[in-house]
Amino acid sequence: MKKAESGAPCKITKFNRDPKDDNVVWINYHTNVDEAPETMIDFPQDQVVTDQAPPSVTTKDVNTIKVFETVSTRGIVMFADNKPKPIPNKKHLTKLEGCLIDETGSIPITIWNKHIQLVQDGEL
Repeated sequence: MKKAESGAPCKITKFNRDPKDDNVVWINYHTNVDEAPETMIDFPQDQVVTDQAPPSVTTKDVNTIKVFETVSTRGIVMFADNKPKPIPNKKHLTKLEGCLIDETGSIPITIWNKHIQLVQDGEL
């Protein structure tokens, strides 16, 4: 399975940015795709502070959410019989897979590392 299809975090170096679209990168034979250590998984984002609440969306709206957009949703998180699983060859990564279900449908979700316990304790 290719790294891009595995769903595992990765680090991409030696890529080129698209000159017309900031959200597109070009990957070629010079590009390196490596495993990302847990300490590198940060997903920082620039957020504009406003007095407005983020828009509320449903699971059917997931494909319309933009990168780094903050939204709110309401639903039930279900894990069925799934248990937290360590990621092979990445001793510091553990994931728990489940679904977020609302009145319009469901979407798969993955909870990582320290957030697993928070979700199981009902804190998130």
